[in-house]
Amino acid sequence: MAAILKKGWREGCRPCIRLDGCHLKSVHKGQLLSAMGIDGNNGIYPIAWAIVEAESRDTWTWFLEFLREDLDIHHRTHYTFMRLELKQKLWAIARSYTMNQFRDALEDMKKSSQTGWQWCMDRPAQHWSKSHFDPKFKCDILLNDHYESFNKSILPARKQPILSCLEDIRAATMLRLANRRQSGPNWRCNVGPRIEKQLRKNVELSHEYRVISSSNSIFEIQGRGVACASGVLAAHSVSLDTRTCTCKRWDISGVSCGNAVAAIHSKGLRPDDFVHEYFTKNTYMKAYEPILFPIAGVAEWHKINRPIAPPLYLYRSKVRMCSSSRRMRQCSSRKMGKCSNRILKKLSMSTSNTMKLSMWSHKFPRMCKTPSQLMSQASNSRLLQL
Repeated sequence: MAAILKKGWREGCRPCIRLDGCHLKSVHKGQLLSAMGIDGNNGIYPIAWAIVEAESRDTWTWFLEFLREDLDIHHRTHYTFMRLELKQKLWAIARSYTMNQFRDALEDMKKSSQTGWQWCMDRPAQHWSKSHFDPKFKCDILLNDHYESFNKSILPARKQPILSCLEDIRAATMLRLANRRQSGPNWRCNVGPRIEKQLRKNVELSHEYRVISSSNSIFEIQGRGVACASGVLAAHSVSLDTRTCTCKRWDISGVSCGNAVAAIHSKGLRPDDFVHEYFTKNTYMKAYEPILFPIAGVAEWHKINRPIAPPLYLYRSKVRMCSSSRRMRQCSSRKMGKCSNRILKKLSMSTSNTMKLSMWSHKFPRMCKTPSQLMSQASNSRLLQL
C-alpha cells in the first residue's frame, strides 16, 4: 500500500506535505498521526498514517524519520511541511502576496500591537506569509482545513480498536482512489472543479481591468485598485511566456490571476490552458492511476516471526482531567480540612462507617485521609470530649 500511495503522490501531487494528529475515540485511546498531500484539484491525498500512544516530539520524530526514508526525502528545502494556525489579526499579513503589501501590513500591526508585531518578527515569514512562499511549490494554502475534513471522514474508524481502525482507513483510502480515478475523465475542462471555480472568479475580476499590450506576450494591466497620491491607478505587468504577474498570485498559486486572465482573453485564449501542470487533468490522473488492491481478512494474513518495534512509550505524569475533577483534586489544605470535618460530623460509632470511609477514600484518594486516620481522629475527639 505504501508503494502505491508513494508513486501516486510523486507523479500527480505537488511537493507539499501536511501533517497533523487526532485523538482516537476507542477504549485504547492514543493518537493518529497522518501525512497528507494535495492533488491537482486541491483535494487531500493520503500518504501515510500511524497510531502512537501520544503526540510528542519523540513520536513525531519516529513518524517523520520513516516518512523521509520511505519517500526518499534527503533535502528538506525540496519539500514544504505546513502546519499553520493564524489568529484573525494576522490575516492581512499572512495573505500578502508582495513584499510591499507584507511590509505595509506589518507596519499596521506595529501601530496597533507591539506584541503582535514582535510575534511576527520572531517567526520566519516563509512559514506563514504568502509573500515569502517559494513559487516552485505552487501552493498558497494557509490553513489545515483539508486535514480537518480527513479527520471528520475517519471519525467512525477512530472509535474502533486499533486493528479495525487501520483496516477502515485502508478501505476508505482504496475507495477514495477508485472514486477519483473515475471522476477525473468527467472534468468539463483541463482543470478540476475547484480550480475551475477559482478561474471563474478571476474571470469576473478581469472585466474591471484594462489591457495595454507591450509585446506579443507581455502586457500592462490597469484599472482595479486604489490610486496613489498622484492619481495613478494600480497596474501590474503580466508575461504569458513565463506565466508571471507582478501581483505574485499567479507565481505562487500556479492558477491564472485576474490580471493574467485579462491578458489571456485579449489574445483569444483559454485561461485553463495557462495553469501550472500540477492542476491539469493528466497530472491528476497520474496521482490516482496506481491501484490499491483489496486484501483478504485477518484469518488469511501471513504470520511473521519478527517483533515490530513501536516508538518508546513515555509515561505522562500529568493526566488530562475534566474541570470538575481537576478542581476537586487541587483543593487547598483548608478545603481538605473542611471535607474531613464534614465527614466526621456524619460519623456514628457503628462499624458500617468504616465501609463508608473506605468507599469515600477510593473515590477521592487525594482529598481525604485514609479510613484508619479518620477513625483515629474520631476517637481522639471523643476522648477530648470526655
